[in-house]
Parts: sequence; structure tokens; C-alpha cells
Amino acid sequence: MPVSYLQIHGPVDPAMPYPGMVRELEGGTLVDRNISTVNLWKQLDHCSTPAVRQVTGSVARDVVSGCSQNTTVALYSVEGLSHDIASPPLLDEAAEIWAFFAANGRVTPP
Repeated sequence: MPVSYLQIHGPVDPAMPYPGMVRELEGGTLVDRNISTVNLWKQLDHCSTPAVRQVTGSVARDVVSGCSQNTTVALYSVEGLSHDIASPPLLDEAAEIWAFFAANGRVTPP
């Protein structure tokens, strides 16, 4: 059964570096591609639309909506975050997690 998935990650995390990251220049913007865990969830949730990127301060939110059974897959990249829980002013991680799953709640089996 598909489920929504959220990954919050710091690009400078020495313990868990972005696996499979390939940096590409797209239209003058550096874009991270091929994040293996996120790609796995996109496959499991049968996502067919591209991610929409929203950047606010030090946080880039890449969100794929409209996956199977209205699930959502998201990667929040927090610039400057190491292997820690993000806290203000970088990001209020607890509030972000709550907001994500409140908006992308449980899937009711068919």
C-alpha cells in the first residue's frame, strides 16, 4: 500500500551523505538529482509527475504530489545542516513533519 514519505536531510551530513547525488546544471540552476531513497519511494508510490521545488531561506523543498492514492513524496534539504535534528532558525523540524503528515495523511485501503 502506498504511503506518503518525507525525508529531511542536510547536504553537509558527514555520517549520511546524499547517496547517489548527481549535481546538474539546469537552466542556470544547480539541481540535485538521483537521491536514491527518495527515488525508491517515488517508485513504490507510483509517482509520475516531476518534483516541484520551493526554496524558503535555507530550506529547499522538493515535493512530488499526486502519487498513487494521493500520496506525496518529499525531500527537504536544509542548507548547513549536519547530522542533527533541524531546529530554528534553520527549520522547525517537528512542526514541518507535523504539517506534512497532517496534509498527507493515512491512505485508506481500497
